[in-house]
Amino acid sequence: MTHITAPIDSIGYMVPLMRSLANETRLTIFLYLLNDEKMVSALESELGVKQPNLSQHLREMREVGLISARKQAKSVFYSLTTIGRIYAAALLDIQSERYGTTQAPIIQHQEPEVEKSQSSMQAAGFARMK
Repeated sequence: MTHITAPIDSIGYMVPLMRSLANETRLTIFLYLLNDEKMVSALESELGVKQPNLSQHLREMREVGLISARKQAKSVFYSLTTIGRIYAAALLDIQSERYGTTQAPIIQHQEPEVEKSQSSMQAAGFARMK
């Protein structure tokens, strides 16, 4: 088993990210964005969340750096950022170790193609130690 430690100076950066994902609606949105970018209207219909509430959740996730927005004409598309993909890979690793599956508990998905190198984990504020 590999032990993961976080340097003390990265804790202040990690707290808002973890707080954002601690909300069930935001975690669900996060998991929906694992495979592909989604339009706000698609998230609204798939999740059954009203647009004003959804916009607040998306704004918070954008502010902490988990997702990004891309405008195309009148539509806005959301996707995971690099740091969001790193956190998704870490969550799926934890779930795999604990439950023996990389399948998200809320939705069906394929594991994102994220290189799980030491440098990727360090970029997320973690360092691997054996």
